[in-house]
Parts: sequence; structure tokens; C-alpha cells
Amino acid sequence: AAITSFTEARTIHRELATKNPDFYLPDVAMTLNNLGTLQSDTNDYVAALASYTEALTIRRELAVRNPDVYLPDVAGSLINMAWWYYKAPQANQQQSLALVTEALPLMKKVPYLQNYIDSAYNLLRAWKIEPEEFVKQVGTSGASGGE
Repeated sequence: AAITSFTEARTIHRELATKNPDFYLPDVAMTLNNLGTLQSDTNDYVAALASYTEALTIRRELAVRNPDVYLPDVAGSLINMAWWYYKAPQANQQQSLALVTEALPLMKKVPYLQNYIDSAYNLLRAWKIEPEEFVKQVGTSGASGGE
């Protein structure tokens, strides 16, 4: 039922965004991101990746115009996709870590994103990588985070 609801919301938001993209496009991205999480949690990995990819594309475009508002959303989508590459049947550590590497500097610019930082660090630990060492290696020491 949740997938049906999110799919319906995605359709409605897309329709509204055609009429007023400045107002509704963020809602399309949010709905796609949430749908991707649900799809991933229900092991529909192909659909989840498509939802995450579209959400990230929209959020990147929004961040170009207004980085202060939308960089946190870009970071969140990057971390969600990084987890997807961890959980997927064909796990891809290289792709997962590339997304974390891209997300960490964004978190440095938006330091109140502790939940994203924690999620990124938990993912690194899941890959059996020490977060502080990883951060040091990729040169994003401004992103500090937690346990």
C-alpha cells in the first residue's frame, strides 16, 4: 500500500511540477527519494536505483540555483544511493564509496547534517572502513561525525 501511495504522490507532484516547477520540483525529488528507500527496503533494487537517480538529478539541478537550500538534499540522496550500492545484490563498494566521497564535502558546507554524517560513517563501518581514516584519505576533514 505504501508503494502505491508514493507512486500516486509521485504522479501528482510531477503533474503539478509541469505547471509550477519552482514550487513543486522539490516535492517530486523528495517523493522519488522516499519511494526509492521503500523500494530498496522491499528489495526492488532496479526500481529503487531509478528513483534515487532521478531524485539526485533533480536535486543537483535545484542546488545549482540555490545551494544553501538544496545541498542538504543532494547529500541525503548521495548517502541513500551509497547505501543502495551496499545493499544491492551486486554490491559495489567502489561506487558506494565514490558517492560517500562526493557527499562528505557537501556536509562540510552544511554542518548541521549530523544525521547524514552519521549515516555515511555507519556505511563506511559496514564496509569495514574506519571513517576517520577514510575522511583523512579523501581530504574532507571538515565533515566530522559520529558514532
